[in-house]
Parts: sequence; structure tokens; C-alpha cells
Amino acid sequence: MTRAGYGWRRPHLPWEGVRRELPAQAHGHRRRVHRPGDLGLRRSGHGHGRQLHLLQRIAHPHLRPGRLRHRGERMHRIGHRHLRDDHHPVRQLLLPEGDVQPGDQLRQRATLLRPAGTTAMPDIDAKPPPRLAATEREPPGAADRPPLVLLHGLGCERGQFVRQWEGLRPELRLLGLDLPGHGGSPGLESGTYSVRAMADAVAADLDARGLRGVVLGGHSAGGLIATLVAVTRPALVSGVLVLDSNFALTAADRRVNEARAHESASGDWRGHFLAAMSDAWGPGGAGGDGRTEVFRSLERTPEQVVRPLWHDILRFDPTDLCRRCPVPMLYVRSRRDTDLAVLRSLNPLISVVDLRPRCRGHWPQLQCPDVVNDLIHTFLTELTEDA
Repeated sequence: MTRAGYGWRRPHLPWEGVRRELPAQAHGHRRRVHRPGDLGLRRSGHGHGRQLHLLQRIAHPHLRPGRLRHRGERMHRIGHRHLRDDHHPVRQLLLPEGDVQPGDQLRQRATLLRPAGTTAMPDIDAKPPPRLAATEREPPGAADRPPLVLLHGLGCERGQFVRQWEGLRPELRLLGLDLPGHGGSPGLESGTYSVRAMADAVAADLDARGLRGVVLGGHSAGGLIATLVAVTRPALVSGVLVLDSNFALTAADRRVNEARAHESASGDWRGHFLAAMSDAWGPGGAGGDGRTEVFRSLERTPEQVVRPLWHDILRFDPTDLCRRCPVPMLYVRSRRDTDLAVLRSLNPLISVVDLRPRCRGHWPQLQCPDVVNDLIHTFLTELTEDA
């Protein structure tokens, strides 16, 4: 029977109800609309042998849209039984991903539409790969233990923990990360640099690596970021080690930071920033020869990264963050004037160590590495015993 207005004869199909998009007609006939079942989605009442009309087009490219026969040629049945025939034209288009079963989901069915030699569809369940540049040490037998993750400060790089890589016990699993826009890590796609954006990026990287229960160690801005990750993503973190971070907990400290925030908005912000960092370095000490490398890193980190992040750090109030920290924290003071008594009073999980007068520089991991390494060993041991 010829269907009025279309001029083609509908053959008997082994499946019923398949909607196909018909060619546009000059005299204004409507197009048919595909139903969800036509896209390979399972729905009650749809037989397992039912496939997309597009498969027919792949198997028979010489047919025009809207035609199922050409010069009386017999249409092959496109069913699962026939798909296992290596001589079937559709089967030849499949890549070696196993036989298609009736209960396959959309991702598996989509391979039927992929001609040989084309790129496979991404796994919709796969996690994105880590984005941050990293150095990792994984001793034999340590793969099942969460690592100590080290985060550098503003304008710095992961190489500034070199004394920890050399001095910490070799059985410890270590992971050093470059923050977004620093060192070897790409910048943030949003282009917005803040403490929160950095914490989100670190958490996403830990997720991508499949890590849970890590100990986050952060120097300066890295300590703020580590604490924020612990508060917002507690499943990722089992402890926080903070090295001389700018925790402005009193009104006097916040006034000092506010004055520096105004400097960060001035035209000579880089001069103010480097002067502040030079003052923060202090009188030096053991390992003081690392100063040259530190300031090279500070100078080469892009302005669009350092300037807004420095401004946000100076205006950041960590008081509520410290109150809410759900895991043990060790705060190590060397150069900053952080009020340790106030910090201890905010949370019973917080303990503090004052390195003065033995170390008065802002980079204690470089300026007094042996002391810092001993503190790290002690902190990790206490965390293990508490667990």
C-alpha cells in the first residue's frame, strides 16, 4: 500500500514503531519526530532487537533518506544475532569492545554508530585526570597508605619542600603539588584566583587521584588552603599541618593585613609584595641559601595569579575556619605574629609549636628543615596512634 503524499512503499519491518526522520518535501509535509526509543534508550515495551534507523544508513549508504529499498535489494535484518556475523556490513564498523548484549546501556550502544578508525566516546563515568603538576614518592608497599600532601605558598613552587623529600623517612609516601598558575600547573579556567578557588582545585586533584584521608601540609597560603579543604571536604583529609600561615585572628592583625591589601591594589603592587616577602624571609638560618630560588619563583609567577590571590589572603578571616576544622591541626609559628593562645582556644583539635628563637624566618621548611621534619614525624605518629 502506497502512503499518500510520500510516494514510497512501506516494507514490513522486523520491528514495529520505529520512527524515522523523513526527507523534507517541497509541498510542506511535516517531518517525523524521533522518540526516545530511537536513540537506543531502553524503555518499557521496546524489544531488544530494535535498533536505530541510522544503522541502516551505515549498512546501506547508497540508500537515500526515507527509503528502505533500492531496486528491490533485500534489506538485511539488523538484530543482535546478525551483529555477531563478522561478514555483516554493520559488524565491520564495530571496534573490538565485545559483543553487544540486549541490556547494554547508551554508552555501549553508541559504539554501533562509530565507524572504524574514529575516536571512542569518553567514558561518562570516568573521573577527569589530575590537572596539577606533581612530584610523588611512593615507596614499595605504601600504595594503600594515604600520602602526606605538601602545598607551597603564594608565588612559590613545590620544589621548596626539597629538604622534606630528602630528610623525611623513606617509607613515607609523599605528594607535592603546584597550585594552579604556579610552577608547572596550568592556570584556573575561570581566571579567578582566591583561597576558595585554590582549595577547590586541590580537592579536585585529590579526587582525580582517588585519594582519601591524606595529611595536608601547607606553608603560608598553602596552610590556609589546606585548612579550607579540610573544612569543606573532610573525607579527603585526616590531618592538617600549617607552617607559619597568615592567620589574622585579632583586630590588630587584621588592621595590618588591611593596610597591605591597599598596597596590593596600588600601581607598584609588585614592589610592595617583594618587599613584604623580603621582610618575611627574616634573618635566615640553616638552609638560608634557598633564598635565591624562592625569590626567582616569586618574580616569575604571573601577576594575574599573584595579585588577586595576595589580596584575597590579606582579607581572609580564618577564625571561623579554625573553629570548624574537623581534623587535628598542628600550627607551626616561625615568623608570623599569629596569636597562638587565641588559635588554641578556637578548637581543641588544634595544637601549636613556636620555633622562635631557633627559627625566625617565614620559610621554616628551608631555613630549619631538621626541626620541621622532626615535627612532621611526630605529628604523623600521633595521627596514627589516634586512629
